[in-house]
Amino acid sequence: MAHYAFIDSDTYEVVNVITGKDEDDLAGLPAGYSSWEEYYGDINGVLCKRTSRNTKHGKHLNEDGSLSDTQEKAIRVNYAEIGGTYDPVRDAFICMNQVPGWILNEETLDYEAPVPVPEGFEYPIWNAESEVWENSPPNPQ
Repeated sequence: MAHYAFIDSDTYEVVNVITGKDEDDLAGLPAGYSSWEEYYGDINGVLCKRTSRNTKHGKHLNEDGSLSDTQEKAIRVNYAEIGGTYDPVRDAFICMNQVPGWILNEETLDYEAPVPVPEGFEYPIWNAESEVWENSPPNPQ
């Protein structure tokens, strides 16, 4: 099993992510196609790129989130997300900017606050209006 991102060819926005055939399983690949990326893209009329849900910030992770021993499996910097962007020059997926004012980290291709979390903040919350971190008390259970 592998995951594939469908990408708008004009805007490079990720419009869908599907689970499909493993890229190494070429049995059943229709004649005239050299890969499942090519096949899925063609039948859906979009650009299609494989993505890995275990890839984040250019690193391949185990299911528990720890760094895996097989870093060669890290592909396209990040797992594609609907609404995110594909960068054809970098051959990479850029995460969505979900917080106004955050800045793209050119290495991880994810957005970060313009200032780091101050030391000692146990429960940091970003205040988008004033663009500062606030230390919030934990939610009572």
